[in-house]
Amino acid sequence: MITATEFWTQQPFHQIVTYSFNRGPKLAAPHNAADQVLAELATLPPTDHLRRFKLKRQLRELQAEKEIGATQRRLFNAQGTLDSTAEQIAAIEQNSVPAEQLSQLFQRAGGEVVYAMCLPVFRDALVFNDAQGRLLRVLHVCFECLYMEASDKLNVEADILFYSQLRGLLTQLGHPIT
Repeated sequence: MITATEFWTQQPFHQIVTYSFNRGPKLAAPHNAADQVLAELATLPPTDHLRRFKLKRQLRELQAEKEIGATQRRLFNAQGTLDSTAEQIAAIEQNSVPAEQLSQLFQRAGGEVVYAMCLPVFRDALVFNDAQGRLLRVLHVCFECLYMEASDKLNVEADILFYSQLRGLLTQLGHPIT
């Protein structure tokens, strides 16, 4: 466990890319696609073995994607693949105004930390990259639980005011936070 201020001071970066994920139409896509594959399977003649085999394989892949629970989703899976629901929202350069706003926000973070008694559903993330565009670290954010987790599984603590201000900043950047 570290504070938001400690996280920020430990995290060098050249660029921060913000993402929205685990929400919206992309989240429903595997469900809809699985339904379409099932419908197509139902209309295939029993003798079309090759097409049937391909559709069943596609259906297994879609069902595996559907079974990833909302609380289990992270921006990148264990293989380093970007989540299928992810949408890049903003790229923030190190010396830009939004980067300075984030810096001030993280460095000011303090006060009483409140813990929600729910499992976080991460829908927003900040990706810290080096000058070559290589991923350094990801910060997942759940605005419902007021909880943040770094990609190295560290809980990043902040107060309620921090979350309110971070929500405002990400919303200004285009995040569809409700």
